[in-house]
Amino acid sequence: MKSQVPRAQKGNIMNTTSRISVNAINSSIVVSKAFYKKACAYGTNEYTLLHRAMSENPAYQVVIAEVKKQAYSKLSFDRMQDYIMTQPNSRKMLVEFEAAKGVAKSKSALYPLTKKWFLEHYPEYKTNKVESCEEYISQLAIA
Repeated sequence: MKSQVPRAQKGNIMNTTSRISVNAINSSIVVSKAFYKKACAYGTNEYTLLHRAMSENPAYQVVIAEVKKQAYSKLSFDRMQDYIMTQPNSRKMLVEFEAAKGVAKSKSALYPLTKKWFLEHYPEYKTNKVESCEEYISQLAIA
């Protein structure tokens, strides 16, 4: 017989999606921006969780966690295609790129899934730097 694990119920203060943690090393209570915004409303689960953490750790400071997500606001399909064309095996990779776009479109997530494919295949694009012109030219000569 399987053991039953109790599920979180509405109104239960132990919300599994809560973004709060206690950092004993830095003496801080770390919360996400969204969590803090909800915790500012009296009576919410987040309010209760934050105040309980604060009362249990009175010397700790509340810190809003920084999001370390890199945005690629100017990364369009044309820019992806132009970048692929400068890389070795560009013809083969353009075919894969178009196939990835087709799959992404069928899943109703054309841009996000295509961007994910692109960044997985070209992680150096994230750094946005050229190692050396000679290396770049020699790679183009091979392709």
